[in-house]
Amino acid sequence: MIQHNGPISGVACSRQFIATAGYDNQLILWDAKTKMALARGLHDHLVNRCEFSPDENLLVSASSDYSARIWSVPEMRLLTVLNGHRDDVEMARFAPHGESVATVSQDGCLRVFDLSGRLKCELSDHKGCAQSLAWSSDGNRIVTSGDDGTIRTWNLMTGEQESIEQPETVQTDAVAICSDGVVFAGNDAGYIIRYKEGQVSKILAHRSGVKNLIINQNETAAISVSYDRDLALVDIQGDLNVIKKIALPAMVWARACAFKTDSHLIFGTFGSSYANLNLQTEEWDLSSVSSTDCLNAVLVDNESVIAVGDSGQVRKAGLKSFNSKIVPRESVSDMGSLCNFIVRFGARVVCGGHLGKIFDSHTGDELLALGQPINKAIQAGEYLVLATYSGEIAIVRETSKGVLELVSRQKILQNAVKDLAVEDNLVFCCGAAADIAIFSLKEMRLVGLKTEAHDNIVNSCVGLGHGRFATVSRDLKLKVWNGVENEESLQTPFDHSIKCVSASADFRYIGAAAYDGTMAIYDRESRTWPVFRRLTAAGVSSLSFAAESFWASAYDGNIYQVELP
Repeated sequence: MIQHNGPISGVACSRQFIATAGYDNQLILWDAKTKMALARGLHDHLVNRCEFSPDENLLVSASSDYSARIWSVPEMRLLTVLNGHRDDVEMARFAPHGESVATVSQDGCLRVFDLSGRLKCELSDHKGCAQSLAWSSDGNRIVTSGDDGTIRTWNLMTGEQESIEQPETVQTDAVAICSDGVVFAGNDAGYIIRYKEGQVSKILAHRSGVKNLIINQNETAAISVSYDRDLALVDIQGDLNVIKKIALPAMVWARACAFKTDSHLIFGTFGSSYANLNLQTEEWDLSSVSSTDCLNAVLVDNESVIAVGDSGQVRKAGLKSFNSKIVPRESVSDMGSLCNFIVRFGARVVCGGHLGKIFDSHTGDELLALGQPINKAIQAGEYLVLATYSGEIAIVRETSKGVLELVSRQKILQNAVKDLAVEDNLVFCCGAAADIAIFSLKEMRLVGLKTEAHDNIVNSCVGLGHGRFATVSRDLKLKVWNGVENEESLQTPFDHSIKCVSASADFRYIGAAAYDGTMAIYDRESRTWPVFRRLTAAGVSSLSFAAESFWASAYDGNIYQVELP
């Protein structure tokens, strides 16, 4: 059976077909009427987006294997590989005339190819990732948005940047353009922004970042979806006005959305297939969506290995039953939504994630609702500290009655807090804007901050004792910090973004793993990398250390045990 085994990050619609792009490296073509999977294509890494050509005979996909690929429809035969980007390709789109494809990437570049794969031009000025692109109706211009908060218009006739706008200094993930040249963008502050005849107007449509923005066929309304778990229908004819909002089901991912018709939307999910929404009746159809085995976090606790992932099901297996790889199938409880973390906090093991809620992993009871997605959590003395998508940390404690209460919310980093580490009363934070910070729980204030700590997103961190911490990044470096002062910068053996890091109990060994499924161990005494191997064709999602081994959870649903050298 053809189906997804990881989150669906991109969707596209034609009259006959629906295409879905997934974090399981799959691009799947579905029959729009029967919802049956017809064929699939494979990338060497996760697939971020996809789009049909104007004549609907071709499909293009953008992948973190640094390529975009053109496929025939409906055979899904690979026709062309578009190479040349030096990092993940975030989006690929056909020109209105269908004879060219434009791509944008984490390397900050916009590239335009013909259908044979010949590079026609490369344009680069974004600082950081170029996230989104849209073609003008005549095919002569492209608008791009990126992590630097800029909206850039490129003239393909001259090969030059025509204009640049920066209404906000926050990441802008979504951009769209109407046939009359009016440009719309959605950013991480929750704003939808319109550029029309030199005038800029905006509306606060969401409480969190806008992750997708699409315009209907007659260009009267826009749909924006956000990590606040809402869809906003926005009137764009006169003054910008939010007509209505619709809550997203727990299984739906705000990253992927496309119009099937003006009243029928298709969404990516954290499950095996796509979701449907009738915009008029506000009815959702997730009947063909089932949960997957994809794991996001693992915890070794009290002679047990406990894991959780996209399905929200907490799985458990005995520590002694592990050899080198095992899939814990015993479901302890079901949280009903994607979970990013599982940690011990006091007498409980708690988990949570995309809905911004903390659950008791044993009973499934909701203990606290934060209201925005949570990336990570860590116990720090009497506190549970949460890392959020908005750059805040939330500090929680347990009352004498066993109730979790929110003590404080603190804005720490410019963008999402990706990971946390703790030593004594200090919490080390690393973020999507390549920054790091240290927060004192004793003083309840920020005591250290460093911007541009890496050259790209800092994905993970770990404490090394004596006030030192280690970080890993998309820039493929491992850095050791004394506070926020850099002591050591190491080039790693990885060639794809490093997702997670952990350390042995004596801090001699640092383990790191990447989105392409590779793992390495660094020996701080010999200053060598005695271990470097690929654990899985899927990515590694988290890494922890216990029982003299590193434990890696993976998007393929497995847990991998890697012993010390």
